[in-house]
Amino acid sequence: MHKAASSPPTEQAASKASQGWERWQQVNTACFNVGGVLCIDGGTGSEVQREAEKLGSKDEAVNSEGWSCVQWKTHPDVLRGVHLSYLRSGANLVISNSYATNRHIMKAAGYEELTCQATLRAVGLACEARNAFDEEEGAQVLPNLVAGSMSCHPPGMAHGANMNDGKWPAPEIEAEGYFEQARLTLDGGADVIFVEMVWEWKEHGINAVRGACASGLPVIVCFTVFNAPSCEDAMPQLHDGSLVEEVAEELSTGVGWSNVVGICIHHTKLPLVLPCLEAIRRGGWKGVVGAYPDHGTFEMPHWRFEPLEANKILDYISDWVDKTNCQMVGGCCGIGPETIGLVSNWCQKFNAGKGCACLPPPCQPCADPTPRITVPEVAAATHKPPSESSEEQKHQEAKKSSDVLVIDNRET
Repeated sequence: MHKAASSPPTEQAASKASQGWERWQQVNTACFNVGGVLCIDGGTGSEVQREAEKLGSKDEAVNSEGWSCVQWKTHPDVLRGVHLSYLRSGANLVISNSYATNRHIMKAAGYEELTCQATLRAVGLACEARNAFDEEEGAQVLPNLVAGSMSCHPPGMAHGANMNDGKWPAPEIEAEGYFEQARLTLDGGADVIFVEMVWEWKEHGINAVRGACASGLPVIVCFTVFNAPSCEDAMPQLHDGSLVEEVAEELSTGVGWSNVVGICIHHTKLPLVLPCLEAIRRGGWKGVVGAYPDHGTFEMPHWRFEPLEANKILDYISDWVDKTNCQMVGGCCGIGPETIGLVSNWCQKFNAGKGCACLPPPCQPCADPTPRITVPEVAAATHKPPSESSEEQKHQEAKKSSDVLVIDNRET
């Protein structure tokens, strides 16, 4: 295996990382630093599964050991089209379908020889979709970002919450696989890395985040919380008993985590998201927070879809933004482009009173560009509390104008 952890960054890698930081900083300036909310995409692997079923190839789109690990190979056009559909629905950030393409998952699925190609191609398809959309729309003030996905999803897992039942490799093999995938994600052209399915911290999550940070790119840590009672007690816990608040406090120190620019709650049921976001803020995290919940159930290797009243997620988003200054919102598995279109509309209406450049037609930035923020400063600089003047009124107006009942009911 490639010893990514021991390899110093090349000049080309450093240049690519710098480009990622530049694009991330443009989003900071145009959206986050003026109190705006960024719309991210919905579930990608689940949406490819749903589209593949229309083509009569549902089973080919999933793998019993690695779920979506070969969708880049079996359904590249569908995958590219899913990314493009999210961008056309108003998402400003799409996440590559490299969630399950690290070496230990690819090996378990019988495709270890394709490990490098898998991440490179999955990220590449997201970039191709972004570039095609940019050509359609022309010049924009706010860049559309491609986030490379890495995850702590174990191979061979039978149910969406039975993480310990997965076939984990030896710890050193797992850790090295994260470093390798992070390098491939950078080489593939991602702007940032989302470390997803951080369902525990002490053994798997911390190593995945370390690997992602070694890429040099901005990193978003995405916690997944299944423990409903801990959320009801306002002390959300990860699967290993780690408190979300305490892990957020560790990340807030910046010691060893200077690349971490955001923390999200994802693949978590809607009612559990708010207490998790509040825990992140209690931990002292002042950077960007985000939320993209799932909807439905994972029955390996398929996602089982359930109807979703679209205005329900908008009501939740309104609370997340109001109570925790959540600035990235979208969906995970089971939430498709129709719902993301409504989320985008909500974001646009909320942002309208903030001079946020993530709106069509784009606003012109100030004549004097914001100075480049260095890596260690980004976490502190990306969060600015909203001004006190009429923010509640603007928030309520945005909520009322988006309160339309639409059903995302394409149940398979």
